[in-house]
Parts: sequence; C-alpha cells; structure tokens
Amino acid sequence: MPEALLSPGEGVIRAMTESAVFPEFLDFLGLASRPDAPGFTEHLFHAFQHRFPFHRPASPGRNPEGVLADFLEGGRGTNGAERACALHALLEGAGLSPVRTQIATAGQVPGFPLPKSRPASIVTSEGGQILLDASLPAALVLDGLAAPIPTPIGSLSVRQAAGTWEIVLDSRGEEAPLGRLSETAPEDVEPSDDRDSLPELFRFLPDRTLSWSGGRMEVSDAWSRLEFGLPSLQRTALEGLFGEPLPEDLSPAEPEVPPSLSVYCAADQDEEAVLGILKHPEKHVVILPAGTVVESLSTDSRGWFWTLTLESSRVSEEMVRVEPDGVLVHYGGSGVPLKEKRIRVEGRPGGSRLVSTGILSRALPPTGPSESVRKTIVFHLASELLALAEKAG
Repeated sequence: MPEALLSPGEGVIRAMTESAVFPEFLDFLGLASRPDAPGFTEHLFHAFQHRFPFHRPASPGRNPEGVLADFLEGGRGTNGAERACALHALLEGAGLSPVRTQIATAGQVPGFPLPKSRPASIVTSEGGQILLDASLPAALVLDGLAAPIPTPIGSLSVRQAAGTWEIVLDSRGEEAPLGRLSETAPEDVEPSDDRDSLPELFRFLPDRTLSWSGGRMEVSDAWSRLEFGLPSLQRTALEGLFGEPLPEDLSPAEPEVPPSLSVYCAADQDEEAVLGILKHPEKHVVILPAGTVVESLSTDSRGWFWTLTLESSRVSEEMVRVEPDGVLVHYGGSGVPLKEKRIRVEGRPGGSRLVSTGILSRALPPTGPSESVRKTIVFHLASELLALAEKAG
C-alpha cells in the first residue's frame, strides 16, 4: 500500500454500527482518537484520501460497505461517486453524523477529470462546517474568510456565491471555480456509473498527482504536466508509483505517447503584446537564461536559426519556426534534455495564457524521469514563460 500519512494507533474507534467493516477500516487508517477529538474529521479524510487507493470502480452497483470490504480483503480501491458514498458511510460509521450534498462541477483541470455532478459530505465540528469531497486532496472549511489551502493541484478555497458555496482553484496562474454545492441536500445519493470518465489509477502526493489510464501516465502539479507511455505489463513500475496490489483488469493498451512536459503561466498582457516578443529574435533573446550569448544568427521567412552559449561552455543550436500562435523550437547540440519545444499563446479574459510544451530527447526509465530531472525542466520552462510575461508588460 502507499505510505500512510498517520502512524497506526494501538486502539480503534468502535463505531455505533452493526457492521465490522467500519472499525476494521478505521483501524487500517491508524485512527485511535475519539470522534470528538480536535481535528479528527480532517485526519480521517486525509488518511482516507492517501491510504485508500484511487482505482477505477470494478463494476457499478457495489454498496459502500462492500467497497470497503473489498479493499480490506483484496486491496481493491475505488473512485468517483462510489468513493464518495464509501467515505460518507465511513463517516457515519465513525459517529460523525455527516450530511449529504451534491456538487455541480464548474471547471476542469488538465489531468484531473471531474464528473459533471458528484456527491460529497458535510460534517459539523467545533471548527464549523467541513466539506469532504472525495475528488479533492483537502478538506475545506465552509468559511469565506478561511485562507486558501495549498494542494498538489493548486490552492483550494471556498467562497459564497448565489446563496451557496463555490469551490475555487488557483492553479497554473489562473483562478477558476471547480464546483458549486447544491442548495438542497439530497436525502440519498446512489453511486452513478461514471467509470468511463475516471482514470484507471490515481494518487495524490504532497506536491503532485499521478494518473494512469490505458498505457498513458501523467504527473501533474500546480504549474506543469508530464506525459509518457507506461504499458500495463510494467506492473513493477506501476506498483512503485501507485502501491500494491494493482487491479487485475488494467487496460492492455499501449499507445504511442511521446514523453512531453507542459508548463503553464498566465500573463496580464494580451496575445499581440506577448507574440510581439516571442516571434522576433532580437526581442525573444530577453527570455533566455541570464548569461546566454548569441554566437551566430541567420533568419529566413519561416523564422531563424541561432547558436547560443551559456557561461562560455554549454552550446545549444536552435531552429525557431514562427507559428500563428507562437513558436516551435528544434534543438541541436549535445546534452540538451529536449528535442523540441512549442510555446503557445492563448487569449483569456484580462490577458493571455502561456503554454510551453517540450518533447524529451532521452530514453526514459519505465517510471519516467526522476523528480530532480522533472523539476529542473519545469524550472527552466517556467522561467522562460515568467520572463516572457514580465517583458510583455
């Protein structure tokens, strides 16, 4: 199993329920506190989200106790509405008296799909009303004055809107609503068959998310997304990423997925101002790393070719092709981590959105590039976009 967030306790809550599943599951989560202990609700939610695997539901129609029992017996997790209903049942089993609610999804995050509507739970504690959404990595206090919570997908907060509460995500330089609570809580919520919209495997880590479906692996954080191919036959690699045991019914698909890393940034300037810098070599040079020297430059109707040096040693040969919405850069020379890079500029209200996508040049291990390599490439791509946004101003 993935590493636990909480150290196992010696005791366990004996919930007021005839089922033995809830005490056993709480014991697995390592929860020995009383339900009225400070922070117990948040601890239960965080442990549930980090220790109970996100697996695509095996089949529709399992009841919440059956979902938890299947995990205790064979390690099968779940996701989507089925996961939300299992969480609600566990909260009831722990004596927390949750209230059901429904969330209408208002926006999407690349690599983090959400259904159009999803069930959630609200628990009232000394700290106020706490929203527990099994699609999200953090519990949210329904208080418009609460500070945003940093999470692997960005900063989460809630605000009042049209007489109810709206979940807001600040990610990749933009703020967007993720969902709005129903004004009337349903008496009961049946798990919907949302399997097709869910990844086969998913996991929240402290600073990023992991997602896998049909041979396609994604690593996302608040600023970037890495994609590469990882066949289901590479079970050892998948177990290293998502924990053991894996479901037996993983898709055997092996799509061609060029390893790519995309970085996102928002600019206050419009597309024309940003493209004016990006498409001309004498202006484009301002976004290159400090100390870069242009050793040679030649231009043609499609763009330019230049040779760059950094600190008199590292050499990069780049062919830059101008496109309607940005530039495409082909790299030459040795030791360059990218084969090519495309920088695109998209319009958005109040400015523009910048996206830089690099195709990795080196063969990857099954689990993808190491975290240090991933973060280094993210840093360099993000630095260029931030410089571009700044210079356009």
